[in-house]
Amino acid sequence: MKDKIYPIPLLYDWGVKMLSFYLSLVETEEERDLVTRLFNLYERKMYVIAYGILNNKQDAEDAVSESFIKLINNLDKISDINSSKCKGFITIVVKNTAIDIYNKRKKDIHSDIDEAYDLSGGDVEEDFLKDFDCESIHNAVNMLKEEYKQALTLKYFYDMKIEDIAKIIGTTYDGARKRIKRAEQGLCKMLLEMNYEQ
Repeated sequence: MKDKIYPIPLLYDWGVKMLSFYLSLVETEEERDLVTRLFNLYERKMYVIAYGILNNKQDAEDAVSESFIKLINNLDKISDINSSKCKGFITIVVKNTAIDIYNKRKKDIHSDIDEAYDLSGGDVEEDFLKDFDCESIHNAVNMLKEEYKQALTLKYFYDMKIEDIAKIIGTTYDGARKRIKRAEQGLCKMLLEMNYEQ
């Protein structure tokens, strides 16, 4: 089986222009150094992820650009750029940005299924989760849909506010809140099922 070939952009021209633009968005020398290192380490990997979703060079470049702007707005969430935590965060950002571009490009009109769910106003799920150990929760999270895993990861692992999560996943505040709520509900259901099987 042949590996998929991704048309890599002319990194010198495109990359120099984009890196210059990103550097103009930050104020301190420390931030400029971090953005430069992120760009050099992850730009090509981000492009491959975006192209894998979009199958279009221009859209993939747009996804990388939008993702870098989101990363710049969340530089405080990035400490060790070589850590798996950082790689995971960047992957979530670029995947969601590419999916958002894909959906806009296709002009798919999806009904908002969020309204079909009866979302409780309290934190019943958070209270319920306190009764389980970390390993059980981790195993259950890994069984959830990718979009729910991402929502829970951003909220609990990165300790992000809902408005920041909404920006990263490309939705409204209410959309992010509802996705997190559905993820918590799915996690609780998964934990109950796992508990009954034991």
